[in-house]
Amino acid sequence: MYKRQGEELDTALRRRFEVVEFAPKPNVLTDELIDGIDVRQLLRTINQRLEVLYDRDHLIGHAFFTPLKEDPSLDRLKTIFEFEVLPLLQEYFYDDLSKVGLVLGKPFVLTHPPVQFADFDADAAEALSERRVSRIADIASIDADAFRSIYEKPGNPK
Repeated sequence: MYKRQGEELDTALRRRFEVVEFAPKPNVLTDELIDGIDVRQLLRTINQRLEVLYDRDHLIGHAFFTPLKEDPSLDRLKTIFEFEVLPLLQEYFYDDLSKVGLVLGKPFVLTHPPVQFADFDADAAEALSERRVSRIADIASIDADAFRSIYEKPGNPK
């Protein structure tokens, strides 16, 4: 049976040492809204999606968001996303931005329409002309509504 890279090492370590799972604890985060953003619900929603798309061993920890206790600002949340959450998600999904988009939504992952290629006969031209290119949005330009959209259903705010 196929095993993921590193799984053999994990199994060997678990046999020799006591392993205590330390799951993310959104409840330790501030219960105050940051520009109307419920950080606890934000983390819960991201982790629910990660558990389905990857597994429970790759959830985002609450520690990333604890700096918000001292600096409960949208700018600090943006910094956490830009330098910690987004790079981690890109690593988890090997830069497959469609999966990052499934976790965070359209405001965070921008998809550009297919490119119009020059008139030239090439075997792959037709297939490539359907390919969409995605990129991470400029986090500095993202507003509080974008963060809320991660956990709110359209037209049904919580």
